[in-house]
Amino acid sequence: MLAVVLALSLATRVSAQHGPYKYCCDIQKCQNITATCSQNPSCATSCLGADTAPHAATCTPSPSLPGRDYACFARYMSPNTSLIDQICGQSYSPTLPPAPDVFISYGECRTSCGGWDIATSSTSTGAVALLMQYIVPVVVFCFTIPRRRKWDVPDCMFGFGRHRLLRAPRLVVSLLLSGLIVTMDVTIWIFTTFITAGPILVGGITELVLDFEILRHMEDVVTRHNCPEKSECLTPNERVELMVAVLCGNLDDGVGEPRRRISEVLSVDGANDAPERLKATQASLAAILRSQGTFGSLVGAPVLFFLGAFVVALDGLSEHIGDNSTAHSLAFGMWWMVVVHVTVVSSCVLGSNNPSTVSGIVGDYEADDAKRLPLLERLKRFGMSPMYDSAFTPVTLWDRGRMKKRWLQHTAAWKARCWLRAKLSIRPLTGLFLIPLFAFLLVLIPTALAFMISYTTPKICLFANVAMAVGITSVSLAMSGALFAAFAGTILELLGVYGNCICSIPAGKWLSPGRDMVQLNLATDTLLHRQMSKFWSAGGYTAIGVVMTLTYLGWWYQRALRRRFEREISGLNRHRA
Repeated sequence: MLAVVLALSLATRVSAQHGPYKYCCDIQKCQNITATCSQNPSCATSCLGADTAPHAATCTPSPSLPGRDYACFARYMSPNTSLIDQICGQSYSPTLPPAPDVFISYGECRTSCGGWDIATSSTSTGAVALLMQYIVPVVVFCFTIPRRRKWDVPDCMFGFGRHRLLRAPRLVVSLLLSGLIVTMDVTIWIFTTFITAGPILVGGITELVLDFEILRHMEDVVTRHNCPEKSECLTPNERVELMVAVLCGNLDDGVGEPRRRISEVLSVDGANDAPERLKATQASLAAILRSQGTFGSLVGAPVLFFLGAFVVALDGLSEHIGDNSTAHSLAFGMWWMVVVHVTVVSSCVLGSNNPSTVSGIVGDYEADDAKRLPLLERLKRFGMSPMYDSAFTPVTLWDRGRMKKRWLQHTAAWKARCWLRAKLSIRPLTGLFLIPLFAFLLVLIPTALAFMISYTTPKICLFANVAMAVGITSVSLAMSGALFAAFAGTILELLGVYGNCICSIPAGKWLSPGRDMVQLNLATDTLLHRQMSKFWSAGGYTAIGVVMTLTYLGWWYQRALRRRFEREISGLNRHRA
């Protein structure tokens, strides 16, 4: 990602040759002063000291007045030239009054200050700063989100042959190619997670609901009913099948027949050595459960890392109240909160993401043959290999809820107990409305916060970056062309392309014939900037609160489910027929 941004920065630097736009106010002042001084020859001979020129670094002097201090020309300016009295690029200070407005037409801005201000790493809103603050934590999150396939480094890059002279060059080439493959794999997975957040959240929440309902009603059979009638009792084998559905219901039942094979290995009914078989089944269920990392280790540390970026941005906002770049940087981080929400939901489930433990319990061995497949077969898979070297494979995240429901429907308890079917069936209101609504809110809240910050950044209207955020979210929900939209939006933000003239006028005026007459405010730290910065701080603290609350609820929920599941494992001895 960083390499792409830097390459595009170099390739597009020519686009900002007349700007950058953020210095347009200084450029306009210099042009007016130069035009006035050209009519006063004495100014050219009396004003020296280019090193003290306040605008020498931000604009090109007139060819007839090279290296002159434009500040000394102020006394020659006409009273009608209002720009000389304006303040350009003022930074916030409690001792300074708000800067006055400096208006310029879009047509003049486009002519004098075309292009954009390419982001640099010298500020907290530059490309490298944005990468380190938001994108790098997102990479950490994506490593914890389960996946089905990956682009892997070929084995040929790890063999160096017998010729010592060729080892060093081959090592360098292998390192470069390996780094490129891993970078592309991670980048594609990040954007895939981002654009499919809606379906992933729906599948994850559905799985959470099924886990909760299964364990709750298994416990109710004991604590509430206490088996008053035989028809309301669950046999140990039925309980084992339900627990297997909770732990392994995310495995594709069309690959390796995991449902049948796991049930055969963990079955406890009708065995001659029933006590020993039951202990082995308990140990196997506990091993599958404990092979999953705890919620705190998977999500807690990355969340603190991600929230630290918000704290830094809010601290910079308090020191630079009214700075548009800091505000848009904060909005950019909120936009990527969607990936955090996906990570929290996917880490709450009890289903085993790595099927290797299940394969070991079943006693199956799967050789790593994916890298030795014929070239044509590998091309059919787009060069991808399974994420896990196992006889079983998990389904995609957005399909986990449906697959777990299928596992549940194939259990003996579901087929034989009508009361259990009635209790475990997801109601239409829950499945068709509440679950999609909650998933939609998890996508909407980060977008709404980012929209609020960008929208309230003066001039208050629908700008390019606001339109891009809303458009990408809508496209992500629709799953159409979203990969390009998410990638393009991120690259444009990192490059600073939004800091140009066209993105500073209302979106409704982009195609208007009279757009050249639209007025732009070139001033910073105005009264409106200071007033709107209150919304920026409120949005930032709200984002921190939302992430912390969701993380705490996820940690509490998974911990409660794990404890309940462990009680069910221990209770198998009490229910043995």
